[in-house]
Amino acid sequence: MSCYALKVEPNTPLWEYRDCANLPNDDVQADMYLAASEILQDHGYEHYEISNFARPGLRSRHNLKYWTGGEYLGFGPCAASDFAGKRFTIEPDLRAYVEGIAHHGSVLSECETIPPRERAPGNTSCSRSRIVTGLDAQEYERSYLLPFLRRCSSCSALCRARPRRAERLPLVPDPPAAGSSRTASSSRCRMHRKNPPHWPRSGNAL
Repeated sequence: MSCYALKVEPNTPLWEYRDCANLPNDDVQADMYLAASEILQDHGYEHYEISNFARPGLRSRHNLKYWTGGEYLGFGPCAASDFAGKRFTIEPDLRAYVEGIAHHGSVLSECETIPPRERAPGNTSCSRSRIVTGLDAQEYERSYLLPFLRRCSSCSALCRARPRRAERLPLVPDPPAAGSSRTASSSRCRMHRKNPPHWPRSGNAL
C-alpha cells in the first residue's frame, strides 16, 4: 500500500480550483501521514519505506529494485532500464520502435554510462535512506570505493553511524514553538527523533 500526499500542479484542471477545494495544508498532511502510519502498522502492515506499507513478506520487489539501486530492464516504447552500468530509454514512438525491431536497428532514444562513483552520492544514498533497512556502510564502500558519508549534507545533521550501519530517521516538520501557531512557511525539515510505531528502536541492528 502506498500513501502519497496530493501535489496540485500548475496547468492542471485541479489547479484552477485549489483555493476552493479545501485541500489540507502541510501541517494537516503531516498529521494524516503519521496517523496512516500508526493505523496501518496496528493492522499488521510494515512501514518499510517512507510512503509504502506491506504485510510481512509482501514488500514490492519491483520498487525495491529502484530504492536499493538494483538493475532492471524495461521493454516496449518509452521503457527505461538500468543495466550493466548503463541507463537507457527506448524510443517512445511506436512506429519507430516496431521498425527498429523488424530491421534489427537501434530502438534507443537515450543511453548513458554512469560510473559507480557518480551513482553513490546522489541516487543510491537518497533512495536507500527511504527504506527501513537503510544504507549499509560496508556495502557502500565496497560497491563505490568511496568513504561512507557520515554527514547528511541536505539537512546539515550529523548521522550517528553505528558499526556498519547508518541510522535512518524520517524527516518531519519541527513542532511549533510554545505559544505560537506553526505555518507551512515556518516549518523546516529536521531529523525526527521520536520513533514511529514499530520501527526499530535505537540500538537495534537496522
